[in-house]
Amino acid sequence: APNRQKASRKPKTKKKNRDRANGMLWRYFWGAHQRFFKDLCVAAKVPAVIEQVETALAEGKCAVVGLQSTGEARTSDALDDDKASGQGDGVTLDDFVSAPRATFEKFVKKLFPLPETDDDDDDLDDDDDDDADVGGP
Repeated sequence: APNRQKASRKPKTKKKNRDRANGMLWRYFWGAHQRFFKDLCVAAKVPAVIEQVETALAEGKCAVVGLQSTGEARTSDALDDDKASGQGDGVTLDDFVSAPRATFEKFVKKLFPLPETDDDDDDLDDDDDDDADVGGP
């Protein structure tokens, strides 16, 4: 009987670890799902808020807008990415930062990471003219 118990423990441990990893995956998915749609809902309200603020100001009233989130974390991430890629100075951005897009990109990069590449072996960035042309004369 003791041998059967030992044999039955091993598969349970593997299953338990797999279930735990699966649970972490689903938690991350649903967290990203909620952040994405929360940010999407906030973004959808922006045109109406702008219209209401402009109307209030035209009537001589004060307009106060309460922000659910400022998007500062995603803006900071975009600045860091811009600087790391060598395309920016890490202080200014050339484009609007979309919180839903940033949430989606972070989710995809975390769950579907690409293998690290060695810059010396990367033929995509080479500007050599001796590469074979594809597609005709």
